[in-house]
Amino acid sequence: MNGAEDQNESPIMVRISDILSYPRFPRLTLAALAVTTLLLGFPPAAADGTRTLRPHTASSSMAELAVPTARHADVRKFEGVRSGRDVYLEWITLQEAGNKGFEVQRASSESHGWEEVGFVQGNGDAGDERRYQFRDRNVPPEDLRYMLRVRGTDGLIQYSQIISVPVSGVLRSFRVGGDDAMTAVRTATVELANEENISLVLADHRGNLIDRIAGQTALSSGRHDFPIDFSRLPEGQYELYLYTSEGRYRRTYEYRK
Repeated sequence: MNGAEDQNESPIMVRISDILSYPRFPRLTLAALAVTTLLLGFPPAAADGTRTLRPHTASSSMAELAVPTARHADVRKFEGVRSGRDVYLEWITLQEAGNKGFEVQRASSESHGWEEVGFVQGNGDAGDERRYQFRDRNVPPEDLRYMLRVRGTDGLIQYSQIISVPVSGVLRSFRVGGDDAMTAVRTATVELANEENISLVLADHRGNLIDRIAGQTALSSGRHDFPIDFSRLPEGQYELYLYTSEGRYRRTYEYRK
């Protein structure tokens, strides 16, 4: 290849005929590079024997590696506020390019990671400021985190900043767990911000009452643990309902012996 050809060709192009024309040791290196591109699932060779590296969209993990090259939405002022049992999110974009939309992601102790709770359509290509809103209904009574997963029309993914929305009201957390997965006894944990009268009942998946664990019990602020014995119950899905002055909260538990 001459100098002019070297300046015009992209560094990510691989010409098969070039591998054969190089000396032995560089040729082995280039051959290994060619084999690696095939193993990584890069596009097949064109008619002239070249391969061009393009964003891989076969899996989300590969696409997300290319996020730094994409800027589908310039997200600013991403904020959230809690009102009752709902969280209201709002954000603005200064400009958008190929923006398909926003996946609203939420994380809590109950979710054990990020989960999508909604989708808001984007404006595609926009050069001016756009405002978006989303209402997350019946959220868990605990501190929450949110982020936006911006999906481009080209399949690439961009992430916003992560924001925190603290819990408000009397109930700080409500969860069901157990230290030993082999035991039939589980613990329902209720954490309160101040004194409160609560009721706690266990029901089957049809809503039939099985046990009244606490009935209009006055609790002080802080953490309270209630052991629940499932040993006399058949395997299946159960619902635990907590009643406070602010409303009813539910937790679902799958019991397996």
